Amino acid sequence: MFSIVIDFSKIILHSKLTLLEKKIKPFPKNLNYKIGLILTIPNNTYDLLLKQKFGMPRINFINSPLFVNSIIDFTYIQYDPKRKICEIQKINSYTLSSILDSILYYIPNDFKILISITIENKKLINKCIYESFKNPHISNKSPLGIKYNTDMLFLNKINNIVTYDATNEVNFAFKNYKNKTNILQFKLNNETIKKLKYFSKLGNSINNDDTITQKEISGCFKIQNMDNNFIYNLELCDNIKLGLEEEAEILNCKISFHSHPYSLYDIYKFKFGWPSNFDYMTYLHSIKNTLFHIVVTNEGIYIISLSKEWSEKEDFTITNEIQNFILKNYKIKKTNNFLNVQEYIKKINKIKYKNTKIFNLQFQFWNQIENPFYIFQPKNIYYI
Repeated sequence: MFSIVIDFSKIILHSKLTLLEKKIKPFPKNLNYKIGLILTIPNNTYDLLLKQKFGMPRINFINSPLFVNSIIDFTYIQYDPKRKICEIQKINSYTLSSILDSILYYIPNDFKILISITIENKKLINKCIYESFKNPHISNKSPLGIKYNTDMLFLNKINNIVTYDATNEVNFAFKNYKNKTNILQFKLNNETIKKLKYFSKLGNSINNDDTITQKEISGCFKIQNMDNNFIYNLELCDNIKLGLEEEAEILNCKISFHSHPYSLYDIYKFKFGWPSNFDYMTYLHSIKNTLFHIVVTNEGIYIISLSKEWSEKEDFTITNEIQNFILKNYKIKKTNNFLNVQEYIKKINKIKYKNTKIFNLQFQFWNQIENPFYIFQPKNIYYI
């Protein structure tokens, strides 16, 4: 069998293909994104299709009884070019491999392919794991806004040739779902730790006036795997960005970081390099794309994530009132001689906005950095 992708908006909606339309209903309800129709057909039907001339002869052929009656299965994909997401709406284990082959050819290879599966469909789940889908999330709403009548398991993969075993991830997602919890654990791999220890000392570059100053650096982590203890291992990505002396570009990724240069400790007589109020603000503004953010300092790493209460919110609208609250209450001078790191962490984690904690802050000294840390995964955001 062979799967072909047809532009639904350009060909199906405007060509009045009566026979084909009866076969492929119901049409997608959400027409805000680009839509593709994937038809799985026998090899001999595909050979006949290729013999038709481009244009109307080929369009008329896909509306013929011979073609329509030969269709093995059909599904729809919706894709968002800006976010580089391609969502498959309906699929089965029998046609999955053929459909993925067609998407590999027709959809850009840097897109994420997203699939939704009923949580009882173990056969399809196992087939998706075999096809290297990963990053499980259980919800009744997809990243493209498609709502389901029941909770679904979402998985995704890059639209390229990849190898990944998500068995542990899927098992853990179901375990959390059953126990009604949303805690994830992470730790940095050894190679990443070796590099990260020097990041507060790196970033020296020449300025326009030929002086050399240290700049902040920023980047992303990627998930290497989940081990048998259900702990995600993090690996440093190669896309390191050089910023300014007191400013860094926070990259748009699931797990991000930036450094606080050691040179600022001498300039401003810092004792510790903990996050600024703007660091918390920037993280909150990126919450729909970033699960947590790490600030790399001379004394260790500060891990900013959402509190349990905020991870369970449905609305993540950031009002001016919340912003003003953060700028005021999270501004704690690094020259404060009355606070050590542990006291700072306690102080931050006691701050509440309308009786609710916004952030969960953790810290690891460099001699503790091999230890796992925990994150509350927002229940209504799927990080892909």
